[in-house]
Amino acid sequence: MVLLLPFALLAAAPARVQAGSTQRVRSSSPYLKLLITSGVERSPTFRDIVERLETSDLIVEVECGRFTSSMLAGRTALLAALPGVRYVLVEVGCPLSSAPALATIGHELRHALEIASARWVVDDETLALFYTEIGFPNRAAKMASYGQFETTDALDAGERVHHELFHPTELSRALTQVVTK
Repeated sequence: MVLLLPFALLAAAPARVQAGSTQRVRSSSPYLKLLITSGVERSPTFRDIVERLETSDLIVEVECGRFTSSMLAGRTALLAALPGVRYVLVEVGCPLSSAPALATIGHELRHALEIASARWVVDDETLALFYTEIGFPNRAAKMASYGQFETTDALDAGERVHHELFHPTELSRALTQVVTK
């Protein structure tokens, strides 16, 4: 779910980042670092999203969030945009067991990839415009005082990550059938 946060969170972003010196998808949480590594290793969809983010202008910080609504498992927010780099925060509800957390992180990272594809998205106003164009309001948005949007691509990404984690042999079998035909 994409959450539009006030630009006041700009202070959370480092002032300077040297090109090529940083990992684009990162976390300060040892648990979330382990989950991200596991997702990259175990899910082709998760790995593809992370690899694509690593070549983008985004710095994506993945952190634990506390949500007041039980309908919210994660959210993505644009924190800041500086020349050559934009900062995105992905929050997931913690603690979550690893498989649901990976599906949620994959879903939210797909939102970050959507933002990465639209370099003109640099603040809350352009983020809202972007998601008005590509997404739709989610159910929680009706109860919230801030904009929450969903996209089919992010929903699909979360489902694919979940499927790849729980049914890897099914995926291998399907890929083998496609390749051998």
